[in-house]
Amino acid sequence: MGVERSPSSGAAPIREADHDGVANMKCIADLFRLATCVLLLVVVTIVMVTISAFAQSGEHGDGHAKMHDVYKTWHPPLNPGTSCCNNADCRPTRAYVDFDGSWRAWNGSAWLLVPQERMLPTDYAGDGRSHLCEKGGFVYCFTPGEIRS
Repeated sequence: MGVERSPSSGAAPIREADHDGVANMKCIADLFRLATCVLLLVVVTIVMVTISAFAQSGEHGDGHAKMHDVYKTWHPPLNPGTSCCNNADCRPTRAYVDFDGSWRAWNGSAWLLVPQERMLPTDYAGDGRSHLCEKGGFVYCFTPGEIRS
């Protein structure tokens, strides 16, 4: 344990015990790096799961309750005497502009073509998301969210 070796340069002798201490320090540093990587992986996983939980499914009722007070004031642009909302058919959704410039909105099972006469102004809900009022594939109202690239 305390065996000394004489260096060829004429410097003070080096003990093997000193080498063991250096090896232990390297091992501790490696374990610390590993623990840091594992922690980072856990944090990234939690963030990704949280983000996906906020993604809009487009399913009926998903997100309706939170926005109901906004939806109940909406009317189809060409028919202001009727409502877009019947207390269950409006919700945040995913949407995109297709190759010919038409909007398509996800209703939970299919991408629906949004008729131009059912379009409300962009970000009409005021939260940056797209919203769809639809039942059985019939679009009552749609407002596109903010365009993201």
